Amino acid sequence: MSDNDGLLEFLITKVEETGIGAGLTLCVNGSIITGNLIKSRIYYDKMIEMYDFDKDQLTAKNAEELAKWNDYYAQYVSFINELKRQENQQNLKYIYLEHVTFRNVNSNIPIQAIVWRGKLSAVDGFSIGISSNPVL
Repeated sequence: MSDNDGLLEFLITKVEETGIGAGLTLCVNGSIITGNLIKSRIYYDKMIEMYDFDKDQLTAKNAEELAKWNDYYAQYVSFINELKRQENQQNLKYIYLEHVTFRNVNSNIPIQAIVWRGKLSAVDGFSIGISSNPVL
């Protein structure tokens, strides 16, 4: 038997089935995390996109280093695609969000991220929707 919140599991299952998510506010170990619930496949696709950037942004200084980067990137894409294949909707372990904002209880400075993956078992509480209150 799972200790995960049944309603949150239901929402994650439905987003995996339909691709339609909603805004959520999560409490995870004292931090507030807000974002839009997304399918795991969207998360993995965005993780690949984030590593597919202009080669001018790399610290590679020569052709050999660039070749190492290209090999690393190919391995990364292969690894992410394998994770996508292994994702099991019946055994929910993670929650996936996009357009994410983190707020720590010890800081008023929000931190933003494109996507986020967290353990479903680590969620202490949640609400549907994202507060527009900037001090949350």
